[in-house]
Amino acid sequence: MGYLIANWLLDALKLIIGPLAGAFAGAMTAQGIAKHNATIQRRLDELRATNAAVSAANATVAAAAVLKQQHVSRMKQTYDLLCSARDEAQISGHEFHFQADLETLPPFRTAVPMLEKLLYERITASRGLLGLFSVVVQSVGGVSDAIEARNTVVKALKARAPVPADELAEVYFGLVTKDGHADLNFPTSLEALAHNIDCVVLYGCVLAHELANHADALSRKHKEFPPAEKVNFTNLAQAGLIPDIDETDREAFRNLNVVPNLPESGPAKAV
Repeated sequence: MGYLIANWLLDALKLIIGPLAGAFAGAMTAQGIAKHNATIQRRLDELRATNAAVSAANATVAAAAVLKQQHVSRMKQTYDLLCSARDEAQISGHEFHFQADLETLPPFRTAVPMLEKLLYERITASRGLLGLFSVVVQSVGGVSDAIEARNTVVKALKARAPVPADELAEVYFGLVTKDGHADLNFPTSLEALAHNIDCVVLYGCVLAHELANHADALSRKHKEFPPAEKVNFTNLAQAGLIPDIDETDREAFRNLNVVPNLPESGPAKAV
């Protein structure tokens, strides 16, 4: 025996199911729109954060380049010339006189704290970006440590002034004393300062370029997004402030899957 559904029941189901289906479809559509808008807003927020990170990286490079141009290059070149002149005088048996550079340097301030916050909290950073940032952070710390070590030696020498010429030479050049000891703090601090300032400039430039590329990719995702922040280190390269990439740097960039995009250096040689 078959069963028949009463017409009134069909009409009732239509009255109930129709609105429910419409409400469900409307809810799904609204959810999709909200999700799409949230994605757009998230990308816009990341673009703004990345643009700020580009500016922070650029400012860090600029701070390092200024320190190198105004102080470090001159100090390192002068010191190397003095070391060569002393070696020549020692070989020839001539008396050697020198004027010690006892300049103290101010603390090295950069935008690294701001850059760190942006990278770890507001940007979907790749392994390459994080790796480059790690090198920059370590190098900035190395610059600060070297400045502190140099200033400590200089202040100690000034506090003892006048220092006998033989003792000054032992400290200044890291010579072995009569007791068979050598204080290498002054020469190693200058060497560390020159090396780390070069690393901040080189890896900071590459980091800024990678961040600018990331910002450009985000900017292209929506026609109404603001433009990506740009970087241009041509002036630094022409001034000889961007060091050459050696084999160690090439290996580091390969490991980070980063291809450095740097302008050609000018006639001046970086220290």
